[in-house]
Amino acid sequence: TVTNTAGSCGKTYTATRTWEALDGCSNRSASCSQLVSVMDTTAPILTCPTNKVVTCGSAWIFDPPTATDSADGTNVAITIVSTVTNSAGSCGGTFTATRTWQATDSCNNNSMCSQTVRLIDITPPALTCALNKTVPCGTTWNFDAPTATDSCSGTNVTLQVVSTVTNVAGLCSGTFTATRTWEAADGCTNRSTCSQTVSVIDTTPPTLTCAANKAVECGLTWNFDLPVATDSCVGT
Repeated sequence: TVTNTAGSCGKTYTATRTWEALDGCSNRSASCSQLVSVMDTTAPILTCPTNKVVTCGSAWIFDPPTATDSADGTNVAITIVSTVTNSAGSCGGTFTATRTWQATDSCNNNSMCSQTVRLIDITPPALTCALNKTVPCGTTWNFDAPTATDSCSGTNVTLQVVSTVTNVAGLCSGTFTATRTWEAADGCTNRSTCSQTVSVIDTTPPTLTCAANKAVECGLTWNFDLPVATDSCVGT
């Protein structure tokens, strides 16, 4: 029995066995042989990870596959065949990406598999309102606009005023609180809200102006002249 390796192709080889027939009188037949060729035509078993979903803005990578071969064991060459990215429409920065790998054994048998990663946006924009503030009655003031950023859309976020509510702050004339609420929406319709409250207070005394001093003749009828008062909140 003679065994010959078939080169570097996995564990393939040829084996030849030769027989001879011998009778009781020591007569021998001509010999004959059988050749067995052990071949490798089976592709490696290439296993890709399951598809996965990740959130936009988070770090991610494709997960490498594993490969085994009936002849070569784990000594299999794995290469990337393609990486295809498809936009998921107008929804922020979402997309799907598919990577395809190929496993090749030493006998050039190969198999392929793929993993698809779907990037989704379920995170509302980060909406930051200005701090609440207090202003003196009679001064000009405005609400301060908020700022918004989004992990997928960046600064491409829609801002709108949801409500502006004014409440009288009691019997102290001219004072009140006003609250404005904004909403931020990204391209995937994720939303967040925040508010700023402005308190208008009165800490300024009225302006009181007395009449100028005067001199009158003795014996004449006279009166004190009424002063004039104005107030930044109350007016007159």
